[in-house]
Amino acid sequence: KTDQVYFDCEEKEEQVDDAFKSTHAKVYNRRLLIAMVGLPARGKTFISRKVVRYLTWLGYNAKVFNIGDKRRKILGVEDTSQSNFFDPKNKEAVRLREQLADDTLTD
Repeated sequence: KTDQVYFDCEEKEEQVDDAFKSTHAKVYNRRLLIAMVGLPARGKTFISRKVVRYLTWLGYNAKVFNIGDKRRKILGVEDTSQSNFFDPKNKEAVRLREQLADDTLTD
């Protein structure tokens, strides 16, 4: 017999196989953000996609948001790949980075 998982918008109730049928876990509709930060080419995107794949397999709605991809698409690679774009003293760049982060999360 396979596991059965039921979800709805307001409340999630998980029903597992016969050995654990008396155990019901109620999980309320809440959002979780997992942020991956670090040096380039260290596996952040790889791990993120694996986590999304697992959460989706469990029945959760999960998605990867990549601000770097959006930044390069909107502002161009050359304008945003220089170190001064990430300098906290560069007020215009700070504003652009915050705007991109907000826009990415609302997508």
